[in-house]
Amino acid sequence: MSEAEVSEDFIQRMTRRAAPAADAIANNKHINAIQAGMCATIAVMLVGSIFMIIKTPPVNQTLLDSGGFWSLFEGWYGFSRKQADTLTTAYNMTIGLLALVAAFSIAYELAKRFKLPELSSGIISVITFLLVCAPMTTYKLADGTDLSALSSESLGASGLFTAILIGLLSVDIAKFCMDRKIYIRLPDVVSAPVRDAFSSLIPMLLNVLIFGGISLFTQTQFGLLLPEAVMKLLAAPLSSINTIQGVFLMLFLRSFFWIFGINGSQVLYPITYPLTLMVVTANATLVTKGMPPVFSPIMLINADAMIGGTGNTLGFSILCLRSKSKRLVAIGRASIVPSLFQHNEVAILGAPVSYNPILAVPFVGGTLIVGLLMWLGYASGFLIPRYVMSVGNIPIGFKTFLEAMSWQTFIFPFLLIPVLMAVWYPFFKVYEKKLVHAETSMELATQKV
Repeated sequence: MSEAEVSEDFIQRMTRRAAPAADAIANNKHINAIQAGMCATIAVMLVGSIFMIIKTPPVNQTLLDSGGFWSLFEGWYGFSRKQADTLTTAYNMTIGLLALVAAFSIAYELAKRFKLPELSSGIISVITFLLVCAPMTTYKLADGTDLSALSSESLGASGLFTAILIGLLSVDIAKFCMDRKIYIRLPDVVSAPVRDAFSSLIPMLLNVLIFGGISLFTQTQFGLLLPEAVMKLLAAPLSSINTIQGVFLMLFLRSFFWIFGINGSQVLYPITYPLTLMVVTANATLVTKGMPPVFSPIMLINADAMIGGTGNTLGFSILCLRSKSKRLVAIGRASIVPSLFQHNEVAILGAPVSYNPILAVPFVGGTLIVGLLMWLGYASGFLIPRYVMSVGNIPIGFKTFLEAMSWQTFIFPFLLIPVLMAVWYPFFKVYEKKLVHAETSMELATQKV
C-alpha cells in the first residue's frame, strides 16, 4: 500500500470514529440554543465595543506631545477624556448587561426548539437570573432616606456561565411541566398570548423556588451568590483550558475536526467563546479604570482564523495564483478576495482541504505555528492584550487592530503571511504535482477521443 493510500485510509477510519460523536454534539438542541442565543448578543457587543473603541484612542499624551502624525488624533483623544463617564456608561449598559441578554436569548432559542412559548420562556429565564445574580440591597443614605439597588457585578460577562445554565435549565423545567401537564390550561377560545402567560405561571414558580433555594443555600453556607459559586465550581476545568497547553489543544482540535468535514469551531464554541468573552470584558473593565489589559492564554484561540479564515489559508490562496495546476489557479482567483475578509469556504471546499491528507498538515500545523508566534508576541510585549470583543468578518489587520487599538496588532497578521506561505509551500507543491499529472492525463485522453 502506497503512502498516499495509507494516509487516505487513516482519514477514512478517523472520519468513521469522530464524525458520529461530533455530529451528535453539533446537532444537540441545547448546544444549538447556546450558539444561536449567543449570536443574538452580537449587536449588543458591537455597540458596546464601539463605545470602548471611542474611549480608547491608539495614542497617549506622550505621543501627542511628540507632534507630527500623532497630532491627527488630538481631537479624538480630547473627546475621549472629556466624555469618559458617558462612554463608560454606554459600555456598561450594553456589554455590562451581556449575561442578562444571554439568559433571555438562550432560553428563547431552546424553547423554540422544544416548541414551547418562546417569549414566556425568555421572561422566566430573565426573572430567575436576576433573582440569583442581582439581589436587591437597601442602603441608608446620609439624609436618612433609603436607596434600593441591584448589584450589576454578575450581569455582564462574569455571570455568563450562570446565564447559560439558567437559560437552559429554566426551559428544561418548563418542558418537564408541559410534558406532564403540570400547568394552567385555558380554553382554546382564549387568545394565545393569554394562554401562554397562564401556562407559564407554574414553571415560573418552580424556577424561582428551585434556583432561589439553591442561591439561598450558597449564600448561607458559603457566603457566595450563585454566579460566584458556579465560577468556583468551574474554576478547575476552566483554568485547565485557559492555559497554554489547554489552548493549543483547542487549536489543534478545532482545525483537526475540519479535516473530516466537521466544523471544529462550532463543536468547541460553547467552551471557548464564553471564556474568551469573560477574559476580554475583564480587560475592558481594567482599561476603563485606566489600567493596562492583561494577557490570558485563551486569547490565542484567535490563531486558528487570523489570516484568511479557518486554518489561515490566505498563504495557500496566494500560492495558488501562480500554480501550474489550472484547478489551483481557479481556486486562488476565486478565494483570494474573500480570504482577505476571513471567508475561505472556496479554498477549504474547492481545493479541497477537507479529506485531503496532503493539505491537512499545513492546515493544522500552520494554525499551531500562528498560535506559537502570537504567544511569543504577547510574551515579548510586542502585542497588546485584547480588551475589545470584535465579531464578524472584518478584513485582515483591522480585526486585530480593533481588538487592542494598537499598530502592532494591525501589522502582525501581515508579518505572518510569508511565514504561512513557507509552511504551505512544500505540501502545496506535492498536491500541485498530483493535480498537474491528473490534468495532463485528462487532456491527453480528451485529445485521443
